[in-house]
Amino acid sequence: MNNKYSFLLGAGASVPAGIPSLEKLYKLYLENLTKKEISLINLMEERLGENKNQDYNFNLKSLLNMLNLLKKFDQEPIKSLFFNIENELINNLNLVPTMIRKLKKIIRNKCMAEEKNINYLLPLRKFIYNANSLQIFTLNYDLIIETLCELYRIDYTDGFKLTWQPELFEDESFDLRLYKLHGSSIWYETENGKKLKIPISNYKGDLKYFLGTELSNLLIYPQKNNREPFQKLLHYFDLHLLEIDTLISIGYSFNDSLIRQRVLDGLKNNPRLHIYLISPHAEETLNKYFSHYKERIFVFNQGVREVLADDFLYFKVQDFLQE
Repeated sequence: MNNKYSFLLGAGASVPAGIPSLEKLYKLYLENLTKKEISLINLMEERLGENKNQDYNFNLKSLLNMLNLLKKFDQEPIKSLFFNIENELINNLNLVPTMIRKLKKIIRNKCMAEEKNINYLLPLRKFIYNANSLQIFTLNYDLIIETLCELYRIDYTDGFKLTWQPELFEDESFDLRLYKLHGSSIWYETENGKKLKIPISNYKGDLKYFLGTELSNLLIYPQKNNREPFQKLLHYFDLHLLEIDTLISIGYSFNDSLIRQRVLDGLKNNPRLHIYLISPHAEETLNKYFSHYKERIFVFNQGVREVLADDFLYFKVQDFLQE
């Protein structure tokens, strides 16, 4: 098994494919809401801002987390967060299911990539063909890697056939193993917890399981990875960081403390591990989170399109591995 390198992809890896940033998705979502729905979001944002530090960013993923909590208002300890305005919340809880459906529809519809828009990813094929079952970890819901694999006949697994089968990740005969740490726009869950992959797009209305029960997208807020399949995916990530020499991070800010701490633990427990930080703000990320490991971090203040062009990144990595 080739454990020399793997990838960790953040939102910056997908933007050149026409996938909107979280900020853009949030704006598109707000444009589809009623005045009452926007008022409820303003209420949540105002109260959350009072309970967080100044760096807190209320975005699409944090909103998804909050709406899912509100679905279980009576069971969750969220009431204390909205102390003194509980009645206002209760009077608007009926809006929450529709708001969740609208949010997931926006994510689902905007996470598809057209063939012409993924050409910048073609240099990844050299990494794939020169590795024995390359492993890519991604924090994105979108389908840019799946699109690349389907178009260029790259045999891959994301842990699903029709249902969630994590043992697929043990099969090294795949050209690529894709670990979607925050879920996917084509993963779903039935009301009784069955996980499914349904690779379709552009449908109207809500999908239903054949028994007539509701299907919901398997998308999560970054710091709520406390159930399957996400626990298993994180377990694989932890193990992988102990085995590889190089983690190539593209377009990821490491603002998610859960993922960041795992990478820091990997640096601590695997002295061979080096990291390529690739993003327009890579230097800032290094100084903010990884200053104690500067000698093991390679910084490229570039976007994904620039760093992959002309196989620049591939040759950089190969030169390092051959030293």
